[in-house]
Amino acid sequence: EYSNELEARTAQIELDGKYVNGQRISAEFAKPKGTDDQLFQIHPRIYIGRLNNGMKKQDLLTLFSRCGEVVDCLIKDDFAFLEYAEPKAAQLAVQELNGYNLNGTRIVVEEARPKDDAKLPISGTRLYIGKIPTMMKKHDLIQAFAPFGDVVELNMKDDFAFLEYSNVASAYKAYQEMNGAKLGGSRIVVQEAKPKAGERRGHGQGGELGIKIPRYRRSPRRSISRSRSRSR
Repeated sequence: EYSNELEARTAQIELDGKYVNGQRISAEFAKPKGTDDQLFQIHPRIYIGRLNNGMKKQDLLTLFSRCGEVVDCLIKDDFAFLEYAEPKAAQLAVQELNGYNLNGTRIVVEEARPKDDAKLPISGTRLYIGKIPTMMKKHDLIQAFAPFGDVVELNMKDDFAFLEYSNVASAYKAYQEMNGAKLGGSRIVVQEAKPKAGERRGHGQGGELGIKIPRYRRSPRRSISRSRSRSR
């Protein structure tokens, strides 16, 4: 462990790909503890280092879109940040392209590390939805929240409900978009559902008001790699 990030980054650049005792070593940053895995699931961004000066965005997209749909790409000097639509695509890019020889230089590809103060307001799959209009039906609520991910369970009573997604990323996106949103003439409240004493986190309330939902697939995020290819 180094005393600061600059020293660690310098060592990583100098040692990654070197041969020690006849074996090629890989030097990467250890994953920090905390919420970084959850953040990566929500924003699957990767860091790309050691780029040649003058690297064009389209060239980078051509290479990295092989691993999946790219939704954002920012190049600055000799490094870049690139975001995929799905975490598995970003993980594949790290596995397949770290150390890749691009225009005569072995590039560094790793998960983009969040800032130290990065925190998630949502850490579970289950949401509380309040201030629901009285005329709102279960089907209406499912339609409103299905675009953010796979809804697996819904428990509704009077003017509130508990809704569960299949993953934290979907719950986070729904919280971002729907908390304070106007639904049926009323501004609803969306928060992470706090489990009661003795209740396991991420499971619905049950009872006659609870229903299991057939999985609704969300609409895919707009891909800049696809949109560019279509415009040709």
